[in-house]
Amino acid sequence: MGEVARGSAGARYGRIVCIDTVCLVRLHSSSGRGLCHPVRCSPAAFPGRTETGFVRPDRSPRIDPNYFGDERDWHSFRLATELCRDIGADRAYDEFRKEEVLPGGGKLTDAEWRQFLAKSVSTFFHPVSTCRMGVDETAVVDPQLRVYGVEGLRVADASIMPSITTTNTNAASILIGWKCARMILQDWR
Repeated sequence: MGEVARGSAGARYGRIVCIDTVCLVRLHSSSGRGLCHPVRCSPAAFPGRTETGFVRPDRSPRIDPNYFGDERDWHSFRLATELCRDIGADRAYDEFRKEEVLPGGGKLTDAEWRQFLAKSVSTFFHPVSTCRMGVDETAVVDPQLRVYGVEGLRVADASIMPSITTTNTNAASILIGWKCARMILQDWR
């Protein structure tokens, strides 16, 4: 499937990129092992929110990923999971597949889909946009990655991305660090 469902699958399933739910298939073996198809979707209603404890530093930050902040998100996650179910049910897996464990095989009602997705969706732990770069009132850092209102502090990681990339954030984070280092060197010259 790759990062994006395309072609005939794309016509049914649409754009499927980033965030995690699961379709688990138990294999025929005495080991009890299974096959997991991680599903990655890019929610329509992003961003989520992170509230820090500046007033009360002894409190942990409150993190709300807002996975289902838009009705389209339910639909995307469901279609992505259905795509993985279709892959797992393909005859190519017949000699290995015993049964689907998650979401559980058979046809699910809309309520059952919502219950399953609400319990299974999680993150890849690639948070972004918590120190968003920009020039508006919601930005935390400027285009040179300097924190507004704090002299001598820059942020150079995925938190400055205005929105998440449609792939792993590692390469983009490395480039952000590289670019920040170049800007710092340029400022010192």
